[in-house]
Amino acid sequence: MVNFLTKEFIWEQRQGLIYFILIILSILLIFAVAYYTINSYLELKLLKEKQQVVAKQNQKLKDKIAQIEKIEEQNANIKEKIETKQQQLKEMTEAKEVWEELSLLASPDIQLQSFEFSEQNFNISGITKDMQYLNLLNRQLEETSLLQKFYLDEINKRKKFVIFRIEGQLQKGE
Repeated sequence: MVNFLTKEFIWEQRQGLIYFILIILSILLIFAVAYYTINSYLELKLLKEKQQVVAKQNQKLKDKIAQIEKIEEQNANIKEKIETKQQQLKEMTEAKEVWEELSLLASPDIQLQSFEFSEQNFNISGITKDMQYLNLLNRQLEETSLLQKFYLDEINKRKKFVIFRIEGQLQKGE
């Protein structure tokens, strides 16, 4: 018969129980380490995927910024062209005003050779057969409010005609 109350038996039972508890604790430790390792790995994988998504969105934003900059550059070019066209239109309007003011130049008595207009200055040259017509033109130029200063010059008198030139400067602020 086996005696269960001996010290040796109790010691063996305690040793077995201690080994059992140590094995259970070891298994729990292994599971805990494995759980945290797997959890960390999955979190790292998720973060890498999020990082890739953020990188793609960042690239899309950079592309959109590049498109916006390109559009802004095109807008600047368009604005520059518009300003150039407006300046040309202003010069054309000023040239038209000068031409309307100098309506005597649209007469059959003269033949225009050139009409130059730049910024505030103009230069007209032509030929006429009638000296009285030049005197009339001179009086009209003196009466106009469009011109700041001008002079009418007879370049060359021939037998049948006179070559003349009108140079002038427009009033400022027009």
